[in-house]
Amino acid sequence: MMESKYYTPEIEEFHVGFEYEVKSKFNNEWEKWKQSDPSPKSIFYPKEAGDRNPENPFKLIPFEWVLGEGHVRVKVLDRDDIENCGWKFDAINEINNEIFYKMVDESARAKLRIDFKTRLIEISAKDQFGNKFVIFIGMLNNKSELKKLMKQLLI
Repeated sequence: MMESKYYTPEIEEFHVGFEYEVKSKFNNEWEKWKQSDPSPKSIFYPKEAGDRNPENPFKLIPFEWVLGEGHVRVKVLDRDDIENCGWKFDAINEINNEIFYKMVDESARAKLRIDFKTRLIEISAKDQFGNKFVIFIGMLNNKSELKKLMKQLLI
């Protein structure tokens, strides 16, 4: 299994359903969050220990500050993420460092090819006559982007 890596996202990446982690000021551990606001401008972030009110332990701060301080991270797309989205390992091409997946639901007839070094992804499908055609070529950074693309491609 590939080691999980993380990156700091850009504000433009955030959308409803976007999965990311926020570093807790209480215990310094990473907590999983899912974006619910369509356009984040600020975030409820834990107050300093001396500034904490038991009724409201959070304060509203600009989202850019949290990103700039390295308190938000996103997991880079990996094998587990792809498989959690419904893809099943199919084959590997070690010469080109490519891994192939197919949809668990065979009727979808979709295949995904990824080069984990470049993060270049190709998704292809077959029509009812068995003709293969490419429906996406590009780079995806994380699981949220893959889920969003699958929804757009009706997979």
